[in-house]
Amino acid sequence: MPDVLDPQLVYNNSIDSTKKNQLNDRILIPYFSLYSDRIVVHPRPFEAITKRKVDKNSLNNLKKKKFTGKLSKTQQALIKKKLTAWLSSIQEYNKNPKLTFKRKEHYPVFITLTLSAKQEHSDKEIKRVLLDQFIKKLKSKFGVNKYFWRAERQKNGNIHFHLIVDKYCNYEHLKVNWNIVQNKLGYIDRFEQKHNSRMPNSVDVRSASSVKNFINYVLKYSLKIEDGEPIQGRIFGMSDELRNLSVFQNVVDSQIGEYMQKYVDHGMLKSYKGDFYTVLFFNESFYKSKFHEMLKQSSVNYYTQLYEYLYKGGQMKHKPIKKFKEKLIKRDTQLSLFKLSDQVKIINHYNYIGKKGKIK
Repeated sequence: MPDVLDPQLVYNNSIDSTKKNQLNDRILIPYFSLYSDRIVVHPRPFEAITKRKVDKNSLNNLKKKKFTGKLSKTQQALIKKKLTAWLSSIQEYNKNPKLTFKRKEHYPVFITLTLSAKQEHSDKEIKRVLLDQFIKKLKSKFGVNKYFWRAERQKNGNIHFHLIVDKYCNYEHLKVNWNIVQNKLGYIDRFEQKHNSRMPNSVDVRSASSVKNFINYVLKYSLKIEDGEPIQGRIFGMSDELRNLSVFQNVVDSQIGEYMQKYVDHGMLKSYKGDFYTVLFFNESFYKSKFHEMLKQSSVNYYTQLYEYLYKGGQMKHKPIKKFKEKLIKRDTQLSLFKLSDQVKIINHYNYIGKKGKIK
């Protein structure tokens, strides 16, 4: 595999690769995740899922839910993965020619909610009394099925919220309902005392058709790390169905690796190589005209299937890692003969086994 995608890693030297089942601990699979503007190559062990012993202290820490009021890098990665998968599934399904002249059943909308007067209640109370009530109205009155929300601090010190929902929502109706909810804590009454009106512009709405790259647009606001006063308690949440989603993933074989390397060499793909991962950045034009066709079609199939899973009761069948392992297991006899030195070059893909210049 080309160097830009080649994670040269070394595992624990104490592992004896000649013993039964020990070689699997040394083999890394060059797995990649596909996002709307980048490919992230992150190698995984051959046995990706293993049972681990977790001590009592670790379990207690997981149960304690410590909220810092700021997004961590881990939380950013999690949000990006869930939102990209969810919104891509709706986007791909809605490209169906049969839906061209029909109102889409599910249609992503980005909503911003602000308070109409100076904040006089805690962040936690506003989320519990106002945000939760508004989300219930989105479900009952607007037919929203799945959603994501993110809390942020405005420059004036007020908390405000970004929401992504899967249904078209009329702006005026949203504003009326949010203002009704706001007044549970008196924010509309206080606005009226100052402005002699009970209809403040407390809502902003952006639809997928009004923004050029909707997924990148919502990620910009959903992943923002602020310098101001931290939010009390949780800073984001989502409907249960979104928690298990993942972006399109697969293994990098020699054909895909060489194809991408060609465009890196010509400066058409920008790359960043970390110690344990590689990121390839691309723009919309590259994706449309030069992106690997097999990958493109595979991702379309995956997200179409994901939509069926989320909204039609379908099942997910995309398991590339399983197929890869089955092929590798067939060559176990050949693999077991390897004698690995202290500085081991991990086998990246079964296509390379036995090729010139590789370990035999």
